[in-house]
Amino acid sequence: MNHTNQLTFRLTKHTMVKSLKTTVSAFILIWSAATAVADEIRTMKFGEQVLVHTHWQDVLNHSIDRVINPDDYQCLPNNDVIAWLMAQLEGVDPTTLQILRDNDVFSTLAPYKIFFDNDATDETIGLYGQYTQETRKRHKSNQRFWDVPTDDVLLMGMHGRVLADDTKMVPYVQWALGMSMEQAQGLVDALQGLIENDPVLDYDNPLFSFNAFAASFGGAPIPGIGVIPDKIVLGDGLLQLMEALGLDDVASDFIHAHEFAHHVQFEIGANTPPSPEATRRTELMADAFAAYYSSHARGATFQAKRFADVMNAAFVAGDCAFASPGHHGTPNQREAAAAWGGEVSASADNQGKIFSSNDMLERFEAILPTLVAPDAE
Repeated sequence: MNHTNQLTFRLTKHTMVKSLKTTVSAFILIWSAATAVADEIRTMKFGEQVLVHTHWQDVLNHSIDRVINPDDYQCLPNNDVIAWLMAQLEGVDPTTLQILRDNDVFSTLAPYKIFFDNDATDETIGLYGQYTQETRKRHKSNQRFWDVPTDDVLLMGMHGRVLADDTKMVPYVQWALGMSMEQAQGLVDALQGLIENDPVLDYDNPLFSFNAFAASFGGAPIPGIGVIPDKIVLGDGLLQLMEALGLDDVASDFIHAHEFAHHVQFEIGANTPPSPEATRRTELMADAFAAYYSSHARGATFQAKRFADVMNAAFVAGDCAFASPGHHGTPNQREAAAAWGGEVSASADNQGKIFSSNDMLERFEAILPTLVAPDAE
């Protein structure tokens, strides 16, 4: 099928295929660890119930109604990240790119991993599986480290090549878009044809898997799906970015620790409804918790050089999207949160003691005003 016919196919399906996000947004709240440059998965609801917040605490529901004043903060875009992202699409046929974007193909894998892939026994982490053993070790280590029930959290990888697998994509598209099997197969074939016939694109392009997130339903069944286990999903694309920036020594460890920290937050009720300030608080807390674990003598035990790379990784993940509900904090703030978490570990009188998650929450709430204080000159 040529590009003209592909475009015609897409237009005739337009009323059904408005966006995978339109369907998925009815079901789940997940937190993205990717930068604001990437497709972010926003906070979503099923009816009036926010599904991830299973341990809601009203006391934490503060400072969520204001939009952050960008003039108060030093926040320059990370040109290295932007340049790398743009390079992944250099030479892609513009029509192909437009159709893939219109059909949300670049963000299809996240909801697929959430709703349709519940078996972690054969999961690999990294484009070539190179982070699998290390990340599995860290996953078990985090489960032992934190004082909340996380044994049920699955560790999963997200790989662009899944888009080529009809046995996975067709049933998912059927469910997500309410199509017949024949219609779903036709749409999948058309979109696969675009990728396979493009002179530049392939299924391993990092932008198909440029994300990482923690997802939890708190055991609540999803209509038409059933009970979905808690998950941490690490996308190849985000790990490839970290490799390109020279951070591969800490990439999988710190991103995983950050996402694991979100599950700690879920368990202690440390989340608030989305807004720029609320999400910034949640993300900076996850950075701080991840850094605390990473530098602790009973955690990942990172030494000075590796911990410096952790702070650099946090810095890279910062963004300047001050008005966005997905704002993760500026690069300076994320670096500062990671530095603070490491200092809590390093300055403890008893290096073998692990502070409770609630203790860490109280300490973080006390330091948060300092972390987010205006720094523009």
